[in-house]
Amino acid sequence: MESVTAAKYRLKEAIFGLGPTGYPFEQLCGRIFQSLGYSVEIGVEVQGSCIHHEMDVIATKDHEQWLCECKYTHDKGKTIGIQVPLYVHSRVEDITKWRAKQPNFSGFEFIPCIITNNRFSDYCLKYAQCVGMKVISWNFPTENSLKELIEQFRLFPITVLLSLSFQQKQWLVERGVVCCIQLMENPETLDSMGLSLRRKKKILEEIENICR
Repeated sequence: MESVTAAKYRLKEAIFGLGPTGYPFEQLCGRIFQSLGYSVEIGVEVQGSCIHHEMDVIATKDHEQWLCECKYTHDKGKTIGIQVPLYVHSRVEDITKWRAKQPNFSGFEFIPCIITNNRFSDYCLKYAQCVGMKVISWNFPTENSLKELIEQFRLFPITVLLSLSFQQKQWLVERGVVCCIQLMENPETLDSMGLSLRRKKKILEEIENICR
C-alpha cells in the first residue's frame, strides 16, 4: 500500500508536475493558508493608490493580511532573483497605501510575501529580510518551508498519485482539483471520469493512505 513516506519522496517532482501554468500552484498555496485558518482569495485584482494590481493570493485572518506573489517554475536549476522582491514590494506598498485609508482595513497589518516551489537567491533573501517581506521556498525558512507546510497539512498534490494517469491528473487540475485531500473530501468528483468501481476504490485507498 502507498505510504506517506513514499509520497513525501515524490513530493517535489509532483509539484513540478502541476503545470504548465502557475494557477494550480496558486491554488495549492491558497489551500495552505486555509489550513492555517485564513480566508483566502486567489487571482484577484485590487486597487492600489496609483494603479490596480493582481495578487496571486490574499490571505486574511483577524487584522492580518498576507499579500502573496506565487512564483512557479519548471526549471529545477532556476533561482528567484532580486527583481521579484523589488517589484512585489513596490506593488504591495501601493496596495497598502490605499488600503490604509479605507475604514474596513483600519488596524490591519499587511504582510508582503513571495512563495516559490524552487529557491531564492542570496540577494533576494537579503533584500526580503531588510524590507520585512516573508519568503517561502521549497526548503526555506527552516521552519514552515513549503515542503514542511504541505506535509504538515497533508496537502499532497494529485500529481503525486500513482493510481492516476498523466491525462487523468491534468483533467482534474484543469477543474481546480490540485490536492489529494480534495478528492478525499469530494470522492464523487471521480464519477465524472468514467472509472470502474475497482479503479475508483484503488485511487481512494491510495489517497487515504497518503492523507490520513
